[in-house]
Formats: sequence, structure tokens, C-alpha cells
Amino acid sequence: MSTTPVGYLYTPQQLMGSVRYGSGVLLGNWREDTAVDEMRLMDYVLKRETGELTLLKQRAKFGPQLAPAELSKRASDGTMCNGDVVMFKSCCNGGALAASVGQAFDAHGDHEAPHEYAVFAADSSKAVARNAIKIVCFDDSVPEGAPLCYGQKVILCFSEALPIQGLLASSPASRYGLSTQVINKQDVYMHAVRENEKISFDCVWALQPLAGTHGAFPGTPIVADQPFSLLHCSTNRRLAGVQLPLPSEFGMEFAVCCHTLTEKGRIDKLIRERNGKNLPPRAETSENSWIAVYG
Repeated sequence: MSTTPVGYLYTPQQLMGSVRYGSGVLLGNWREDTAVDEMRLMDYVLKRETGELTLLKQRAKFGPQLAPAELSKRASDGTMCNGDVVMFKSCCNGGALAASVGQAFDAHGDHEAPHEYAVFAADSSKAVARNAIKIVCFDDSVPEGAPLCYGQKVILCFSEALPIQGLLASSPASRYGLSTQVINKQDVYMHAVRENEKISFDCVWALQPLAGTHGAFPGTPIVADQPFSLLHCSTNRRLAGVQLPLPSEFGMEFAVCCHTLTEKGRIDKLIRERNGKNLPPRAETSENSWIAVYG
């Protein structure tokens, strides 16, 4: 049986320096390999005990955001209710509204305590803390469990399991520096709620029926399985999930902005006035269409 010569396993420097090994020798010693392995093991054990390992850091950072979340069950009458916890899934890119609390940005000049965090349309295959959103009526007098109606003002609260509590908010473009600046549209972000803070109108939304939805009018109850649009009450623009991938701390995810996108085509006002008819407005595209996913 043939064996590999020793000269092929070690360098000449390692063979010559094996007898004269000392702790001060850094190169050319075969015993140094063992010493280096021992030091690496000690360094690994120390980092594991102190939580400095990259894997442990990632678990501490992403674990709370990716913790499983429980969604509400659809009401017996099939309507959407105040206090429901759902996923808002885009009908365009299939992603769900999700916060990224590791991507904070400076909005008010307070570099030490940022209060705005990026929002994306992320994977919607399962409900986790970062994409579970609670629908709460802006009017405190509406009891929890009451049916929601089209046009009713609501606030969208991200899961309490997140390390930072926040609301879905929007503000005009170029006001803050967020990822939606890439597509030059109105910013959408998660606003961190501070103690005793009055809710800004930037955090208020309204669920609106899509053009052509049968039996859906302002003031009628919202059917849970029907697509709808989310209107930002402050700027009168609709939430949009677009087919533009952007880098997030979880990888590439789709961008979210606040912009009303309508079907292409021109409405001839002169013909409408001549015929005495009010032609329907141009319908929103799939970018403005959302659907609530229940448990």
C-alpha cells in the first residue's frame, strides 16, 4: 500500500522548525497550525459566550421581526372589522406590507433617536411580526369588532412583537430620504410612536373601493375578500406596491410608495359634455390594489 511522503504534507520550513518550536515563532513551524486552531477555538468560544458571533447577532436582529404572528379569523358575516390583524398583500407584486426596523433614517435632525423606518412589500408566504398589521379606527368611539366601512379613517399598527412600535405613515416626496426616492414618488415608512405622542395625520388612511367593484360604495361595509385601495388622507394619494426590487436588510424586496396610478387613456371632456354623460373615471392599476389576508 502506497503512502504519501511526509514532504508532500508539510513545507520544508515546517519540517526543519518542528524541534525548535516556540511561542514566538510565527512562521515556518508545523506545530503552529495546531496552536492557531486552538486560538481560533478559544476565540470562537469567547465570542459565543459574549454574543459577538455574527450568527448570534443576526438572530438577535432578525429573530423578533421574523417571529411567527397570528392573524385574525374572518368574521362570520365576511366583513372586515375594527381590530383585525391581517396582512396587506399587493395585487401587483404579491408582496405584503412589511417593516424593516433595522433600516432607520433621520427625519427630524435627531441622529441619536430616529423615528422612521423603511417599509417594503416582502414575501407573503407566512405571517410574521414584520408584516402583521392591526387595523384600528381613527375614531376612538368605534368599538373593537365593529364592521369597517369604505371611507372610514383608520390607522395601521405594526405588530406589538416588534422591538419598536410603529404606524404606517407617508409624507410628500423629497421631505425625507427614504428608499422610495429611487422611484421619485411619495415616501411610505413606519413611524415609531413615542410616549404620549399625538397621532399625526400622516398616519391616517382610508380603505376605498376599486373602480367597478359591484356593491361597494363609501359607507358600506368592507367585504374581507375583496380588493381595495388604501388612500392616504393627508395627501389624497393611494398606497402602491410597484415592481421595483430594492435592497433591504432581508435581501431584495419590492418598493412601496404613495402614488395613484391609473390606466392609460384620455377622457375627452368635450364629448362627455356634448352627450350629457358623466363617463366613469380611469380605474386604478394593480399597483394600487391590495387585499387583506386573514388567518
